[in-house]
Amino acid sequence: KEVKKEIRNKVDAKDVNVLLDTKADVDEVNRALVDLNGQLNLKASMMDITATLQEQALLNTTLVAELCLGRWIWKSLRTKQGGLVPWNLQTANSDPSNLVWERDRTHIVCATPGLYELSIGFFSRRRPLVKVLVNSEPVLTVNTPPQGVTHHAGGRVSQSGRYTNSSVTGLTHHDFLALPAKAKVSLLYEGDDD
Repeated sequence: KEVKKEIRNKVDAKDVNVLLDTKADVDEVNRALVDLNGQLNLKASMMDITATLQEQALLNTTLVAELCLGRWIWKSLRTKQGGLVPWNLQTANSDPSNLVWERDRTHIVCATPGLYELSIGFFSRRRPLVKVLVNSEPVLTVNTPPQGVTHHAGGRVSQSGRYTNSSVTGLTHHDFLALPAKAKVSLLYEGDDD
């Protein structure tokens, strides 16, 4: 009886044939390997990935230097010693390690030497005089609007919401400065206190 039971539990030839029919043959395995090899050939190698990452890092470094931007506001409208403008508020700084700002200081430090773009704007009842200083030395004086532009003295808005009773036009200037390393850029203002 034991022997009959063990024989019934054994696999018969029919079961073996079914299993053999479902297994992959040599041609199927070869086709799968060719397909897998084709997919692997489409993938980037580690050398290619590393080289691309290095190129991207270099590009990012270059773009950061080219797109460096800082914007500061003189909110207090009160000058410090000698008419120097204190920068009370920083609204943008894409590279704080290069454009070093401290609240209420009268200068911005440009750590890296190079060509910097400068845009300034002062909005007051009367035309002010503004001097740009680099390391306490005057490098630029701005006091007249560009030729062909007339600013009218009465250009004020009495109900403008947030900027109530403010000047609509002002003295603006755009220029470039070739700065040395760790240059301290300051503005000296002579004009209305509002």
